[in-house]
Amino acid sequence: MTWRNRPAAQRVALLGVVLCALHTHGACAEPLVTEHGRAVRATAELEDPGPNAGAAVEGVAQEAVGEWVSVAHLPISVARGSAVAVETPGGAWVVFSGGLTATGSTTDGVYAYDVAHDGWRPVGRLTTTRCNHASVALSDGRVLVIGGQSVQGLRFTGGLRSTEWIHAGSGQVRPGPRLPSGMRRPTVHVMPSGAVVAIGEGVAAVLEDPMAAGARWRMITLRKPRFEHASAVLDDGRIAVVGGQGRRSIEVVDLAAGRSQLRAVRLPEALDDHAVLRLPDGRLWVLGGQKTFAGRTTDETWLIDLPARTVEPGPRLGHPAGVADAGLWMSQDGASAVLAGGESDDHGSDQELAQTWRLTWPGGEPVVQVGPAMPRPHDDAAWAALPDGGAVVVGGVRTRRLLGRSLPTAVGYATRLRVGPVEAGEGE
Repeated sequence: MTWRNRPAAQRVALLGVVLCALHTHGACAEPLVTEHGRAVRATAELEDPGPNAGAAVEGVAQEAVGEWVSVAHLPISVARGSAVAVETPGGAWVVFSGGLTATGSTTDGVYAYDVAHDGWRPVGRLTTTRCNHASVALSDGRVLVIGGQSVQGLRFTGGLRSTEWIHAGSGQVRPGPRLPSGMRRPTVHVMPSGAVVAIGEGVAAVLEDPMAAGARWRMITLRKPRFEHASAVLDDGRIAVVGGQGRRSIEVVDLAAGRSQLRAVRLPEALDDHAVLRLPDGRLWVLGGQKTFAGRTTDETWLIDLPARTVEPGPRLGHPAGVADAGLWMSQDGASAVLAGGESDDHGSDQELAQTWRLTWPGGEPVVQVGPAMPRPHDDAAWAALPDGGAVVVGGVRTRRLLGRSLPTAVGYATRLRVGPVEAGEGE
């Protein structure tokens, strides 16, 4: 049956899954927000995650210090939204915004998840529908939504310059300061000073005092445009920007000097959809990702010493098909981190992952331990780290059979990492 001859409902459904499938080429990828959330040191019982849970590394122990549980579903099915935890006097909430729906449209929906009572409620609506955006929580309880993309006329727009403020308590949503240029999949950092730094495309944008009336972004030009990159804050407050689609290079953004400089050291291959972690000794630990030109994900990791200009192989993640688009959190004490979920991809053939990995560095040397699987795989999901060291993972895509083909479709289920006892009756 040709596209034109298909019933309208089938055409709409196909459009949605095709647009979701475009994430492998950069359309609507989930931003990696680093240096903001609390980490997890967690394991859980395996609750029938299915064949896509990911492979374990033989002989590696799992430390049971928490549990992944299914929680209340988001009211809509959506991938590529953004989520962030907000602390209020009444407890912790997760604010979820935007995303790509199963029909292929971007949504303006904003929802808040009550962590203590396991329930969602609508909060308001964004002024611009978007996916592929980032969000950060400020100390006054507001959430700043940054950049992204919309779908207009069955096509993705370029990167959005708009930002928006969400006040979860009142439900008020209002425009924020415009970015110097559009950003798809920005990486975002909240600095110790309170400044917000968003990095994407060819720009690092700095909002020095987000709470000040009339605050504006200051622009620092990157040496190379970057998309699906990773970044990490260094000991001295500069920010290392690593790789990106078609990029091997690494550059360091100096916020005080207002410039960015390329470093002599480079990745072994062009890498995107990876994660990066700064170790206590200052080295960068690059984790997994997709080899841009090879068209497949990898389970390799690398240790980068910027002052010494060296790149060395690190311990492998142990998943033969590779890992990309995973969530990453540092622990509260800085002694460990967790990498969770994401996908394996070989030339467009995706496998969603439910696996987790515990990352430690005893004596300064990195170690990968296989953690517990989440109840369900989460790829293209939104990840929010909780103040207690747990996490909530929302939505994403699952590959399903549709009209005789295997295509991804958006889902609305959510998963929580609980640290400590799980209350009776919680979850599904």
